[in-house]
Amino acid sequence: MSSSDGDHQPPTEPLDRWTRPFVIDDDRSGILRRLVEASLHHVDGAQYAGVTLLSTTGVRTPVRNDDLVARAATSQFRASQGPSLDATEDGEHHVVRSDDLAHDRRWPLLAEAANELGIRSAMSFGLTTGPDAMTSLNLYAPESDAFTGADEQLSTTLAAHALTALGAIDHARHLEQALEARDLIGQAKGILMERYRISDAAAFDLLVEASQRTNHKLRSVAGHLAETGELPVELPGITPRA
Repeated sequence: MSSSDGDHQPPTEPLDRWTRPFVIDDDRSGILRRLVEASLHHVDGAQYAGVTLLSTTGVRTPVRNDDLVARAATSQFRASQGPSLDATEDGEHHVVRSDDLAHDRRWPLLAEAANELGIRSAMSFGLTTGPDAMTSLNLYAPESDAFTGADEQLSTTLAAHALTALGAIDHARHLEQALEARDLIGQAKGILMERYRISDAAAFDLLVEASQRTNHKLRSVAGHLAETGELPVELPGITPRA
């Protein structure tokens, strides 16, 4: 078991002590930070832990207990192979474990980097909840065979709690965006109804037509109208009242 300050409570401490705050945090960074802390506290072999975000443009490890975790992620990104990448393959939540990175035939290009970094054991857990980036929890140890099946099961439980909390945040964000879009579209319809003396349904049809003609989302068209007072495209057959 490892920690940045070495001040751990006994390993018999209930997981609830660490997983309950996941549902209290209302931001992603707070949840991911707690996940890393809980993993270091409960997984005996874990000396390094962090959360990595992989995309087509690069790699970031914003939450970690050591820069080694970020360097390990960069090595995998450059080699286009490794447990962190496999854990997020196809946007799924895979669990990938290696007992000896220096001799793991699945990722031969990582052997040299693993030796240079001084890491042998690795466990990665897919945390992806959206299309923006592939997110994974990654645990490392300098010894081979550092993680057991029990460690894998325990870490999977922690990751599942974090995923539930992250999913709740995403749902709340989508709901908020939907409500904002509804209000914006309502405002735009009101402008059209007053200007052209048309019904609510007719105003909505105009917004839909403008959306189709410009190939812009309905929310974008409504926002343009609300901000500028004009539709982003001229529509035939409509004449403002005198």
